[in-house]
Amino acid sequence: MSTAQEIEVAALKLPRQKRAALADRLMGSLATRQELKIAAGWHDEAQARSEAHGRGKIKSVPLHQAFGFEV
Repeated sequence: MSTAQEIEVAALKLPRQKRAALADRLMGSLATRQELKIAAGWHDEAQARSEAHGRGKIKSVPLHQAFGFEV
């Protein structure tokens, strides 16, 4: 069995939450600089929108209204 296979077998034995955290870290390690820059920009935008909502500067809308259909 190769090292990669051994790691996979061990990883699959982890609890669900730890597997998810590991998967997140592995996926993050694949991101290019450009993708990381874009993700950081969206993070900043989400943070700004959340803060504006908290200050009453913007209002939320029901999900079905935002998407235009029931989910």
